[in-house]
Amino acid sequence: MNALNTHIDGVTDEFWGAVGEMGISTPVDLLMNFPKKYNDYTKPLTSLADMMGNCFGQYVIATLRVVKKGAIKRKKGRPAMMTVTLTDGLQNATATIFGGVQAWKDVKSLDFVFIRGKVDQWEGMVSFKSAMLIPPADHNRVAPVYTGKKDVMTPETLRRNTQLVLFSNVRDAVKHIETEMGASEFDMRKEVDFPYPNLESYLMDVHMPVDVDSIEKIEKASQIINCYQLYNKIKHTHTLVRDMRSVIPCDEGLIQKIASRYPFPPTNSQREGIEEMAKLLAANEPMNAILQGDVGFGKTVPYLTLAVMAYFFGKRVAIFIPNIMLCRQVADELQKHHSDVSINLIIDDEKHPKTYDGQSIVIGTSAVHGWMKKAGAGHVFDFVIVDEQQKMSVSQVNDLCSDYTNLLEATATPVPRTMALAAFGNKKIFSLKECPVKKDIRSVLLTQKSREKIQQKIIETVKNGDKAAIIYPSRERNEHIYSFSVPHAGLELESLKGFGAKKPYFLMPNDPYYNPKEGIKLNLIATPKQAKVIKEHISTQYDDDIKSKKTDSAPYLTNILNKRNVEEAAKDWEKQFPGKVAKLHGGMKAKEKQEVIRKIADGTYSFIVSTTVIEVGMNFPGLKLLVTLDSDNYGCNTLHQLRGRIARDGGEGLFIMLINKDPSTLQTHSLERLAVVRDTNDGTLLAEMDMEMRGFGDLEKQGLKQAGYSKGVISKTKITPQGMKGFIESLKIPFEPVVDLGKSQAILL
Repeated sequence: MNALNTHIDGVTDEFWGAVGEMGISTPVDLLMNFPKKYNDYTKPLTSLADMMGNCFGQYVIATLRVVKKGAIKRKKGRPAMMTVTLTDGLQNATATIFGGVQAWKDVKSLDFVFIRGKVDQWEGMVSFKSAMLIPPADHNRVAPVYTGKKDVMTPETLRRNTQLVLFSNVRDAVKHIETEMGASEFDMRKEVDFPYPNLESYLMDVHMPVDVDSIEKIEKASQIINCYQLYNKIKHTHTLVRDMRSVIPCDEGLIQKIASRYPFPPTNSQREGIEEMAKLLAANEPMNAILQGDVGFGKTVPYLTLAVMAYFFGKRVAIFIPNIMLCRQVADELQKHHSDVSINLIIDDEKHPKTYDGQSIVIGTSAVHGWMKKAGAGHVFDFVIVDEQQKMSVSQVNDLCSDYTNLLEATATPVPRTMALAAFGNKKIFSLKECPVKKDIRSVLLTQKSREKIQQKIIETVKNGDKAAIIYPSRERNEHIYSFSVPHAGLELESLKGFGAKKPYFLMPNDPYYNPKEGIKLNLIATPKQAKVIKEHISTQYDDDIKSKKTDSAPYLTNILNKRNVEEAAKDWEKQFPGKVAKLHGGMKAKEKQEVIRKIADGTYSFIVSTTVIEVGMNFPGLKLLVTLDSDNYGCNTLHQLRGRIARDGGEGLFIMLINKDPSTLQTHSLERLAVVRDTNDGTLLAEMDMEMRGFGDLEKQGLKQAGYSKGVISKTKITPQGMKGFIESLKIPFEPVVDLGKSQAILL
């Protein structure tokens, strides 16, 4: 099917050699290389007056008569240029041709031509800039435009040969699509409405479109093919096979007994979630579920209740948690309320049992994987709970599970892949909608202009007896001050910001810090990697080998630099709040962090200087204000989790997202992400928006990508969440993700 066919009339060996450099080695490869766009030449304009009145400054397609061609002008190192005078019969216009003048070689005066150009005006006449002659074969047609490769293959040659290959190889391309879809076109058409009679007519239209309606029709068909391919992968790789080994009996009396051990009764939402998930555990197919609840909504109580129930039925249970602090917190809570439950805490700084007999609940970080191998445990767990699911990779979770393992993932903001599997696959979502305490957190987005107001708000919060926190981008200094010795101050400083430089300035003779012996200095903040690139740029601009040095201090920059990392910022804040500053980051030992957290809880510390290490699961009583620096560098999940540290015990709180850049320089998607977090506190809604903005990743069972847009067999068409949702809704046969091997039986006691 994919053998190289060199016997197609008009297609040369030289062509195949050239497209080989583009990754195209077979006729099927060539036919699956779709056009990047289509140009509509079906409705050319004919009136120059109309073009001037309605299309000024726009690119248009026009058909006009040639009055005369000017002489070809050539300059060394520049494309050949020519001016052509055109007329619509009422007035004249000029078309300026840069490059491509050879296409006009056979055009004569009085010939009608099709051109594409930008409507302008010159000396009172209509003028076409960047005019291009449209070949006769494309007149009044929709023309496919392919992506060529400079000095290797022109788009026109690629198009011509693709159409030559099309007729003799289209059936092979159809078979290729069917193989990738995992089904025949006949099976596809039984399940979904396809806008073409068959795949062959679809491929013919892709490369030789019939009319302008083909453009929308092709896109719709391409989206259906890709979605159907992904749908089949989900159907075949995520389908749950019934297995009695997955059954964990549901004992309502035992559940009530376990729940009664907590100091507060479960909320209605928690109780309903526990009951529904217990029924899934009792069914004879493995549970695959997500427990979604906003930060502070109490996800731990439901999953610990189910874990203890499974333990009492002799099931092997593991609770997988992303960091040591949260591991200890969950283990302490489990031991406190359920002293009759045996626990194995598997974290890096603890001694681990050499074997696993299944008679205890395993609570651990990624250290569990190494311990399992040493203990010879293999895939032994009947029930795996993953807390803060957004921090775990797909492979980390899969490594803990067998085909019959029940899986429950808990998070405030599910990753896009999980949201997609809930929408299009077999994953169930249970949402906690009630917060045990009443709280009101306001979120704001501020720039550097508000730094003084933010600092004043921090001071005010701490003086009022509440706690405040500020999140820095790094634990230690990863940026430095660089000083460049330059001959003069003629360099445009704004250009350096494009290379990552922060706060660049010239130290000039009129400055009080100027040292005549050292001369003019260009000082700035940058990372070592950025500084290397900046030095090369500066040397090129000054046409000299500019000397530079890394330093710890420079006028106007030292204080700015120190406040961008936890270690040095903590020293500065200690001057403001003596004896009240807590420092937390990932480089600290677990026992150090535990001691700091204890002192925050007992009120010794009231101001927290930290990295994002506190985003997951940490509870700081009395925290009413949290500020994040460089907020544009964080995703929705991280920002929402950090916001969740505020007012855990109820009341009002303030979340400030500070951006250090000019908002006008931020990419659109960064501003959209920050605006979404600012405007909603709903984790489910955030997760849905995150999926819409970032795509849902790889939905195959072993797929590792948690976000991003999936590619199907039609590689130029992205599979979007919106497209997949529309596809699922359009299916003629509803998707049933569980293999029907008899009616599911839930064991209820």
